[in-house]
Amino acid sequence: MNRAALHKITYGLYIVTAGQNGKFSGQIANSLFQVTSNPATIAVSVNKENYTHELITASRKFTVSVLSQDAPMTFIGLFGFKSGRAVDKLKEVKTKTGVTGVPIVLDYSLCFIEAEVQGELSCGTHTIFFGKIVEADIIGEGEPLTYAYYQSVKGGKSSKNAPTYIQEETKAKAAPKGPKPRQKRPRVMCVPSAAMCMTRKKATRTAASRPARPLKTFLLPGPAPSAAHKKITLKKNNRLINKFAAANNTKF
Repeated sequence: MNRAALHKITYGLYIVTAGQNGKFSGQIANSLFQVTSNPATIAVSVNKENYTHELITASRKFTVSVLSQDAPMTFIGLFGFKSGRAVDKLKEVKTKTGVTGVPIVLDYSLCFIEAEVQGELSCGTHTIFFGKIVEADIIGEGEPLTYAYYQSVKGGKSSKNAPTYIQEETKAKAAPKGPKPRQKRPRVMCVPSAAMCMTRKKATRTAASRPARPLKTFLLPGPAPSAAHKKITLKKNNRLINKFAAANNTKF
């Protein structure tokens, strides 16, 4: 079955509220439509695990607020991705009590509908509640928020409890357990040559470990120098040698 065909079905985005005796909550619903005009009846699909489902089943009434395109993602996320069992969703939201006694969400709403449950149909994970409309009115201006606008423009996604939720195939495939196998790397063997070994040996030798080299003397052509000349020349040579040794931190 090509599930992409199901994405061509148009939906809206609504807030469905329900409850009684001081316990009220609401949720986002996208599967809601008018069934008949006489008597005016609507149907809404609600996940059986949702707190709102529990409240509708107990009170047998619910209200619907049609959201506008101006509804921010934080507002949609409050009613669409959080549980009423853990969070009071209506605490900081503008509401009014309808003729059914159920709070009607007014923030970012274009209109509201109040209904009393006349019947229900179990459909797997969801229940379709059929509600007879007892009150309805326009409370704002603007364009209604469609599911296509919510996905393409706002970048929204379906909650896992939504009737249109489809698990992505890439996420459905279980990843293999256990550590990842190591990739074998090719081994490279290097055989040093004799020249390389000699170079390494020379590099490891320090200046301190080198033996002192004897100074070589050379005889210059010409007449033999006098004793006084030899003495003066020896002193000059010694000064030059000591100066060179001090500059290079070397001993001779």
